[in-house]
Amino acid sequence: MKTYFINEDVTGSPSTPYTPIFGTDGSSPKWLWDGLMDHNAYAVDLKYLNQSNQLFTATYHLYVGDANGNPVSGYGDTTTTWRWQGQAVVVVPTPGIAWSRSQMVISWPPTVTNLTLVSVDSLAESNWLAVTNTPLLLNGRATVNLDSSSAQKFFQLQLEP
Repeated sequence: MKTYFINEDVTGSPSTPYTPIFGTDGSSPKWLWDGLMDHNAYAVDLKYLNQSNQLFTATYHLYVGDANGNPVSGYGDTTTTWRWQGQAVVVVPTPGIAWSRSQMVISWPPTVTNLTLVSVDSLAESNWLAVTNTPLLLNGRATVNLDSSSAQKFFQLQLEP
């Protein structure tokens, strides 16, 4: 999980949106409060989202520290755990179509792993059927080769739960 903070200026408008914190993108694992209203934002790689309303937690150790981030004695500290449910926002890639000899080649970036290539003979149909050819990774893309008889079909990528 990646963690960012969104800092608000005195008017309440974001002044530095999505600044990496807590080790995200090489930032320090410690965060120095700037005295302004800040909000955490979390990002989870799609490969880790595997169920609807998935639970996430973040545990924080809060303390008063010196300029080097070391706890100052005489002040209390606490540990708190935040819990929330995640909801995936998934952009399904558009497949690319090309011809290779007598085969049609359909490919897409493999960034979303729970996709199924489906097809119908006519767009008037509502029952899209899964293409049974197993996608192969070729030149960094998930690729399915189909014979020329498939050229009369319609294809789309369908997100599976």
